[in-house]
Amino acid sequence: MNYVKLMSDKGQAVRIPEELYRELVRVAERMGRQPSELVVDLIGRFVKTYTPQTSLVDFPYSDYGE
Repeated sequence: MNYVKLMSDKGQAVRIPEELYRELVRVAERMGRQPSELVVDLIGRFVKTYTPQTSLVDFPYSDYGE
């Protein structure tokens, strides 16, 4: 299986299968965006969705000791 390496504007590299990359290019062209922009958005959405909450609901965490 061949892979394509994408670099985000922040210097992060992601390796994805070539078939998936072709589909990503088609979607990005329809949206008027770059494939790397879509990858960054998808990773961000995944992290926000699957990262557990780090503070209790009634006790929000603050760096300022509030």
